[in-house]
Amino acid sequence: MEIRQAVLIGWLAVWTVQDIKRRELVTWQLGAALAAGFFWRISGGDLFGWDMAGVLLLGAISLVCAPVSGGRLGLGDGAVLLNMGVYLGAGMTLTALSFALILTVPVALYLMVCLHRPGSFRIPFVPFLLAGTGVVLLLV
Repeated sequence: MEIRQAVLIGWLAVWTVQDIKRRELVTWQLGAALAAGFFWRISGGDLFGWDMAGVLLLGAISLVCAPVSGGRLGLGDGAVLLNMGVYLGAGMTLTALSFALILTVPVALYLMVCLHRPGSFRIPFVPFLLAGTGVVLLLV
């Protein structure tokens, strides 16, 4: 695991606690992490290229989907995905997102079937992004 990936895991852990406790992420932390990720990319000479274009496209799509989804996907989730893309690259971020979505399904089913929560019940998504990132980093 690279230092950049370890830093991302640390940020995801902090954001997971915030998402579970307050359902809200601290904006300056998201911005600071994003700036640090871009700095790492620039210092490594890896700022421009198809992977970075994919990262920016993924971030833009997730940020645009937040208001369009009526709040089901929060702006914070989009900002976290953008951060993940800068730290991991587009391919690993999409893989981590896929694992996160897969991990969300059994939890949602448990909440609906066993705890009788309505389908509109909101589940914090950042913990699943942390888990998905962990799976991706273990597999790589």
